Amino acid sequence: MTQSNNRDSEGLPNLEDILLGTLNAQNEGGDEFSRLQELLVKPDILRMRQQISKLEEKFPEIVNIRDRVNKLEEELPEIAILSNRVTNLEKEVVDLESQIDEPKELIKIVLSLISELLNHKLAKLKAEILEEIVPLIQEQSQQEQTLSIRVSGINRDPE
Repeated sequence: MTQSNNRDSEGLPNLEDILLGTLNAQNEGGDEFSRLQELLVKPDILRMRQQISKLEEKFPEIVNIRDRVNKLEEELPEIAILSNRVTNLEKEVVDLESQIDEPKELIKIVLSLISELLNHKLAKLKAEILEEIVPLIQEQSQQEQTLSIRVSGINRDPE
């Protein structure tokens, strides 16, 4: 039998029961103890609860602090991963810098990066232009079809 089970079986009170005054006294000394407890501990507990309530009312952001802390705790692993990635990228940059001895090599690398960036930008612009032009062309085509139908409906030689 564990120690807590021994306490339960012997009828010993736990600290929470003592402090909150929920203990039903089983002997004469228990009544005195309960009375003493009510006089000494209960007012302090009630006063502390009132102070906490007043602080929460005075500073409403305190209520949200637990939520913020929980969110931060959830984000900590992600932040650690990002920190590791940044560290790895910094190491790679240092490695690349040590590999580049001549300015010509650096120019080649930079030119290839610029070329790649320009290609991406051109592809994006092409897509944007097509998005704008296609509806205009379709609208123009529909107008021409409507116009040709009207023109074909007109008879030039009245009889």
